[in-house]
Amino acid sequence: MSRHVLNLYEISNAAELKIAYRLIDVDGLTAPDLSGPDEAYRQLNMLAKLIAYKERQPVSVIRSQGTYQVAVPADAELSQVEYNLAPDVITLKPLDKTHNLALSSLTQSNEAIAMSFLSFCIKTPLNRNRELWRSGPSSFFLKQPRNRDDRNHKADVFIGFSFRLVIKDAKVFLGMRLSHKYASASWLSDEFKESDMPNLKMKHMLYHYGERWFPVQFLGVTGKSLIGQRFLPEEGGAPTNVYNWTIRENTQNPPNWITDLDRDSPAISFRYPGNEKKRYGAAALCKLLLSTEESHVHGLHRWAIMDPQQRFDLMADLVSRYLRASDCQGIPLKINRTPLRERPSFFPVPAQLFGTNKVLRVGSNPTNAEIPLSSLGKVRMELLSSSQGGFAVSTQVGHQYILVPKSLARPIVEGFKKDVDDAVAAFIGNQCQMELVIYDDSGCRSLKNQVDAITESLDRLGIKGAHGVLILPERAQPDLHNFIKRKQHNRIQVQCVRASELRGFYHTGQADGKMHLSVPPTLRSRYRSYIRYAAMGLLLVNRQWPWVLEQMTHYDAYVAVDVLNNTAAFTFFYSGGRHCFVRGEVSRQKEKLLRQQMKTTVASFLKMDLQSLDKQPNSVVLRRDGRVYDSEWLGFIDAINELKEEGLLSTNTKVGAVEVHKSSSIGLRIVEESEGGQVRNPRIGAWSKLDETTGAICTTGYPFRFSGTVNPLVVSIAHGDLDLDRVLEDTFRMSQLCWPVPDRCMRLPVDLKLCDDYLRSAAAEADDDSAIFGDDPTTDEAEFEIYSTNRLR
Repeated sequence: MSRHVLNLYEISNAAELKIAYRLIDVDGLTAPDLSGPDEAYRQLNMLAKLIAYKERQPVSVIRSQGTYQVAVPADAELSQVEYNLAPDVITLKPLDKTHNLALSSLTQSNEAIAMSFLSFCIKTPLNRNRELWRSGPSSFFLKQPRNRDDRNHKADVFIGFSFRLVIKDAKVFLGMRLSHKYASASWLSDEFKESDMPNLKMKHMLYHYGERWFPVQFLGVTGKSLIGQRFLPEEGGAPTNVYNWTIRENTQNPPNWITDLDRDSPAISFRYPGNEKKRYGAAALCKLLLSTEESHVHGLHRWAIMDPQQRFDLMADLVSRYLRASDCQGIPLKINRTPLRERPSFFPVPAQLFGTNKVLRVGSNPTNAEIPLSSLGKVRMELLSSSQGGFAVSTQVGHQYILVPKSLARPIVEGFKKDVDDAVAAFIGNQCQMELVIYDDSGCRSLKNQVDAITESLDRLGIKGAHGVLILPERAQPDLHNFIKRKQHNRIQVQCVRASELRGFYHTGQADGKMHLSVPPTLRSRYRSYIRYAAMGLLLVNRQWPWVLEQMTHYDAYVAVDVLNNTAAFTFFYSGGRHCFVRGEVSRQKEKLLRQQMKTTVASFLKMDLQSLDKQPNSVVLRRDGRVYDSEWLGFIDAINELKEEGLLSTNTKVGAVEVHKSSSIGLRIVEESEGGQVRNPRIGAWSKLDETTGAICTTGYPFRFSGTVNPLVVSIAHGDLDLDRVLEDTFRMSQLCWPVPDRCMRLPVDLKLCDDYLRSAAAEADDDSAIFGDDPTTDEAEFEIYSTNRLR
């Protein structure tokens, strides 16, 4: 019998481990009723970070019944008792009483303390290990690049790992997550002229300070040499210069980049990510860290894609090499090299309802019209274009537009337009008859020129509140897609295709003595698939839903929320998808909603939707992409209470809030192990519980093929008396409404996917300055992590 394997490695002697600690009262923190609970939470975590950095000791945040404390080791002597958290000054008041806890008998109140202290013990030897460099609080990378044997490589590929401690079945596990970073293979001073370096402002670099490597954020060149750039050391003492300080700090077996350091090479200023303090260093010790969007990184991304066997073999090796040299207050830790194995759990694929009441069922009984799991994607796509199926929720599609670059050959335009019209007709029974709009892309190379060309065509026709297809021009700038969708969102919502991709399907041939463009037989299958996806995207832009769940979700209504760049997206999901509405709002906060706005928005839209439902929902669940902020939960409850008071919802209506973590800190993976010991990706619907409020669900996997290892969603119940099994199954069921990709699988449940798509259109990261003025600034955000009671956030 097969088993599920999770990337969780047990600390097998946890029963022997004991931790002694004492508590510190925190005085001066802004009262939560004045600043709001979210601000108090942020301040307290920042304070814990400052104490941990100053004292070099583990620190844990304690929040209990409105009081705030921090815990430190019992023998820790504080060297500082006042901290500046502008505008507040925080005073620490250590308590004398010593507490002891055993990892064999953790409670909800002391679990965070144990995990914080234990995590610190594991990190301590990792910080000293010369084979590693640290990227974040619990994130470490091997110094030796994975592609070191490729002599012609222009970028180094570093493999790394981060860890998180997890309680499961009353045992303590270490969850390991693999990651990759890319850095230029050349030193900054060799790759760029000094005059070009200011263009790299705010870029992240890997600083090689002898054997210590660490990421920094580049601020600029100082205009002075290393010997000429003077500064005052933080530790005190006389002023010195960058060159002398660097040589003095690296006297024991310095590497060649220190011994060969040119004293006359340029000095730079930088800061640590997440820290505002300016520091000085050497350009000759920096290598540029690269994103996966960089052209010379594209071909290296294959190093980050590992099949399940390769991934788990590598994790076992890393556990053995780097994570078994720790001790906890004098007792060595014993961490199993073998990952956790458990009996497999699966949710069944839900029955799916198409047009003409056609139901698709997955199972092993063909006499009951069930299809095998292996045929799911193929049959789903076939039903959409079949007279026996078609779209489940569709209306008459209004007037549509197709925006086309002038440079694209007219036969290609006419062929594509007709084919999309036909595909739409096959899906919903009537053609959309798109109106052709040509924009002049002649000589439009810059982002600004391309934006202007498309915008002028919309202005010329006075287009507002429309839908359609936008064919992006040849050599479209990378930000063009995002910018048009964001800035023209209220005028036209579009499905984008690329002229270069479309043109690639058409070849020149001869018929009746004339040259013509057509799709050759060898490309027709791929072209049909391309057309189907373009038509599907156009219909989804028009809010036509291909299929729904035959049975309802366990909880009647879901309100999905995500916030990005001061824009909030909501999806209101009812009746298994028969009623599904996507809305957007401007947010006064960049990444969260305030209480009053949450209340107003949810209450107004729920009132509107309840009028169209067949029956009143008995349960309403808030589903958040990432963390549910306290202000959002309180606003949601306010809205529900208002509807109850008005009689629009029953007083017994169950409510709760669920967090969906696309990228959890433990990077939980679930694979399937055969009787022979080989591991492979599990089938869709595989799931596992960590505890009564947190679990993982595989929304991708067999029968769908893809490179790499399945990456489950981690789902947590944040508020309310909800059942985790039902929450996980609802998440899986709604992921089966993979409307954008009928013949594939989709990682997100459809409500969050629609929020995500809306934000890509209305709030996508786009280079506004470059589009408007032609400039090209770049910014990056810093990484920050602190261990708190919210262990998966």
